[in-house]
Amino acid sequence: MDFQTWWQWKLLRLQRRWEEWRRSSKNLWRGVDYGYVMCTECRALIQRGARVCPSCGTRQPLRLGGGLGKALGAVGIRELSPNQLVCALFLVAYLISVLAGPGELGLGKILSGPDGRTMARLGSSFTPLLLAGQWWRWITYLFLHGGLLHLFFNSYALMIVGPQVEAFFGRSRFYPMFLLCGIGAGAVSTLLRPANVVGASGALFGLIGAMIIYGWRRGGSGELIRRSFTTWAIYGLVFGFLVPGVDNVAHIAGLISGMALGFLFSEVRPAGIETDRFWNLATAAGALLTLACFALAWRFFLATQ
Repeated sequence: MDFQTWWQWKLLRLQRRWEEWRRSSKNLWRGVDYGYVMCTECRALIQRGARVCPSCGTRQPLRLGGGLGKALGAVGIRELSPNQLVCALFLVAYLISVLAGPGELGLGKILSGPDGRTMARLGSSFTPLLLAGQWWRWITYLFLHGGLLHLFFNSYALMIVGPQVEAFFGRSRFYPMFLLCGIGAGAVSTLLRPANVVGASGALFGLIGAMIIYGWRRGGSGELIRRSFTTWAIYGLVFGFLVPGVDNVAHIAGLISGMALGFLFSEVRPAGIETDRFWNLATAAGALLTLACFALAWRFFLATQ
C-alpha cells in the first residue's frame, strides 16, 4: 500500500468514526429530552414537569430540565434525589475542610484530608465540646470526612444503599432516617467511646439496618434483601474491628437505630397527599436544621482562629 492510498484510508476511517459519533450523540440527546416520566409511587406515566401525580397524589422529585437537565441526563442523572444531594454535601464539606486547614493546598493535603483540630473547629463529634453544650455537632459530623478515601467509601456506599431506601421507604423519608440514624450513632459513640469522630458511616449502617428489617418483615422476596444487607453489615463490622481508628461503636449504634426505624417505617406506605406532605415537611425541617447547625459550626470556626 503506497502512502497516498494509506492516507485516504485513514481519512475514510476518521470520517466514518465522526459520522458514528454524530449519530450516537444525536440519539443520546434525543433520549434525555423526554416529555413523560413514571411516578415514583404508582409508576403511572405523567408529564415530566408535574409536581404531583394525578393518579395517586404523590409529590414528585425535582427533575431538571433545559441544558443542565440534558447535561446531567447524558451521564445518567435525570433527577435530583435526596441521597445524591447528601453526596454533594459530602463533597462540598470536604473541600471546605481541606481549604480551611493549615498548610498549602496540594495533592497530599487533598488525599489525607484536614487535621484533627480543623475537624473539631468545623463540627466533628468531639466529646469535650459536645458535653459543653455544642449539640449541633451530632449533625455536622455526618458530613465531614477524614480523608479522600474515607469520603469515597462513604459516598459509594450511600449511592448504593440510598436508592434502595428511597425505593422501599419513600424518598421523603430518606433524609429524616439518615439524620436520626446519624444522631443515634453519634450520641452512643460520645457516651461509650469519647473521641474526635467524623463521617456518615454510622448513619449508613443505620440505613442498612432499616433495609434488613424491611426485608425480614416483608418475607418472601424480601428474604433476599435481608440476606444481602445482613452480609454487608457483617463485612462492615468485621472491617471496623480489623482496621484501627474505625469507630465500630458508632456503627453498631447506627445499625440498631436503623433497625428501630425499620420497625416503625417498614409497614405498607399509604399513598396520599397528606402522608407525603408530612414527610416532605419533615425533610424540609431536617434540611433547615442541618443548615442551622453548619451556621453554628462556621461561627465557632471563625471564633477559634
